[in-house]
Amino acid sequence: MTLPAFERIRAEEIKQLTESKKEIYQEAKGNSYDVKILREAIRVRKQDQKERRKRKKADASYVGDAPHVARCGERRDDPRRAVAAGA
Repeated sequence: MTLPAFERIRAEEIKQLTESKKEIYQEAKGNSYDVKILREAIRVRKQDQKERRKRKKADASYVGDAPHVARCGERRDDPRRAVAAGA
């Protein structure tokens, strides 16, 4: 087998795989899945455990517990915030 023949076969395989993935995403979208979230889930599952834990820890440090995150211009320990939240 020559190099150009190998490259042609490889290109055809990649094209078929791409088309198959496109069909799967279209089917998922038709079943009310959020394709953007589905792609993100697939990306995360490809990561190794150590990388996932590292990312999760970084996300938590930026996002934190959503109900406890101060709004823009507020301090987390602002007593007015506690009153507004009904505490």
